[in-house]
Amino acid sequence: MGARRLGAGGGGDSGSSSSSGGGVGDSGPGGACDGGLTSCGGKCVDTGNDPQNCGGCGVVCNTQCVAGVWTNVYWGTGLAGGSVWKVPITGGAPAQLIGGQAAPHGMASDGTTLFYGNQGTAATCTGTIESIPIGGTTSTQIAMAQCVPLDVAVDAKNVYWTNSGDGSVWQSDKTNPNPMKIAGGNGPSPGYLRVDATSVYFTSAANGMGVVSRVPIGGGTVTAVTTSVPTPGHIAIDATHAYFGSRGTTTAALLAVGLNGMGANPAQTVTNLPSLNGIETDGTGPTASRWTPRASTGSRPAAG
Repeated sequence: MGARRLGAGGGGDSGSSSSSGGGVGDSGPGGACDGGLTSCGGKCVDTGNDPQNCGGCGVVCNTQCVAGVWTNVYWGTGLAGGSVWKVPITGGAPAQLIGGQAAPHGMASDGTTLFYGNQGTAATCTGTIESIPIGGTTSTQIAMAQCVPLDVAVDAKNVYWTNSGDGSVWQSDKTNPNPMKIAGGNGPSPGYLRVDATSVYFTSAANGMGVVSRVPIGGGTVTAVTTSVPTPGHIAIDATHAYFGSRGTTTAALLAVGLNGMGANPAQTVTNLPSLNGIETDGTGPTASRWTPRASTGSRPAAG
């Protein structure tokens, strides 16, 4: 899932400068900014919509940053005839957004619309990518004939997803659907993905080994960011690094690698975990990564 982080960073000058979105200009003497902007890394940014400083300096939003505020958590049941649900981020009664879905997996919200994948039937590639207003009950199809969509991410313009059934990575405009394959196909199965201002980062594995790769938004050369590692899975990014799970035969590890790496050896952040599912960062580096060292069921939730 392209999950929006639930944490919020504080203000100050220690965050990353913006590469897209709310970057406005250099801050003045003493880090002063006009017009309600915040000085982050020497730049005046709008933390309400800057994906590199969403809600605070250095808080990287892996989906679209909307007003620096998250209102709901979403999840899918991951079952045939399944459903998509939401609950207020502050707690409350869960509400069903839509039912009768074909194994909904992978969720990403841009603050107004939820995007998710229906896995469908693997043998005949009947999966779809759907969008639904966060307050609505009717979905709109973004793409059809997809081979087992697994993970979904969004930015200000596009929705992105992995197909675990045929080893492909796709993107489409969110409002004017134009699905296009940007990586893979009939190769190692991609798992999970994240996106920044320029690239899509995704894990893929086959026969117990795999890599983290990147491909430019819109397609292009696929570059292996890491060397081959045991079964890479869930992934998260901040402004400089990717963090991902690596599952061996008996234990798992949390690894980190620079986003600009080319066949790099990832650093071991945490080792000897019994298992590892679901990773996210709050944008401040590996010590702030959060993960779930246990098995998970259904679809990873998204907040937005």
